[in-house]
Amino acid sequence: MAAMTLPSTVRLLRLDYATTHSWARLVALAAGYLSVWIAFGCAVLAVDVLAGDRLLGMVVGATILLEKLTSVSTVPVSAVLAAGAVAWAP
Repeated sequence: MAAMTLPSTVRLLRLDYATTHSWARLVALAAGYLSVWIAFGCAVLAVDVLAGDRLLGMVVGATILLEKLTSVSTVPVSAVLAAGAVAWAP
């Protein structure tokens, strides 16, 4: 996640500092940005716990399965759908 958001965030912080020349504002902006992402992560984790720890486990399992299948050959759509069905099965 950080690899996707860090480049744009650094540009935002540099632009803000270049226009305001305020370290306090820069720190407040960075703290606010991190606070929003931490709150979002906590919300996702809470939903996952309420769902019986099946949501995040499904993502990890599907990622591992796709890595294994793509390293050998082309992934058939039926295999991906089957992996999703198994992850959501009670």
